[in-house]
Amino acid sequence: MDGFQRHFDSQVIIYGKQVIINLINQKGSEKPLEQTFATMVSSLGSGMMRYIAFDFHKECKNMRWDRLSILLDQVAEMQDELRD
Repeated sequence: MDGFQRHFDSQVIIYGKQVIINLINQKGSEKPLEQTFATMVSSLGSGMMRYIAFDFHKECKNMRWDRLSILLDQVAEMQDELRD
């Protein structure tokens, strides 16, 4: 956890407020990884970061690239929050 904390602390110093986007599967073999990552990001307790878990394979399967608009809308909303 210490390295994780240091990494994101340095990212905030360099880039300021950020949105962390996780594109891995939220079920199957990748589910535990996504849950652990979400828990770790939450434990940072930083108001400088927002977290989005977007199951890319589920949302965009069968070449449904238009579904990326869901992610883009979430990012835009969070960008507005972080500007305040």
